Amino acid sequence: MPVFPHFFVCYGNLVLNDFGLELRPMINTSLYDIDAISNELGIDMEDMVEIFKVYFIEIRELISKLKYLSEKEDWSKLKKTNHNIKGISSNLKIHDIYSTALNLDTFIVSGSTDEICSCIEKLEKM
Repeated sequence: MPVFPHFFVCYGNLVLNDFGLELRPMINTSLYDIDAISNELGIDMEDMVEIFKVYFIEIRELISKLKYLSEKEDWSKLKKTNHNIKGISSNLKIHDIYSTALNLDTFIVSGSTDEICSCIEKLEKM
């Protein structure tokens, strides 16, 4: 198996990194330079990989919660859940998810139901 310089590659549920190959519930087709993020945040590489694993499992649960809350039209809880997604994504330098959640926040405030659903769908496909 090729060794990557601490890149974390996700294809659906298949995760390939230089620590091995795993089957996990992950975000689709994303690439994050964990080595650079680890250095920037001052976190040990093995800890950073574990943080990323937990992040992607938890983010899936939060996105499912967003969908549920939007169907229930519980805008207050939707905003709080999205705030959590923005916060942890920003802290871990997961810019694609952060920027989509930021857009979602704008649509929650404006009450644009179609755009809210569109953003949630985009998050589900990431």
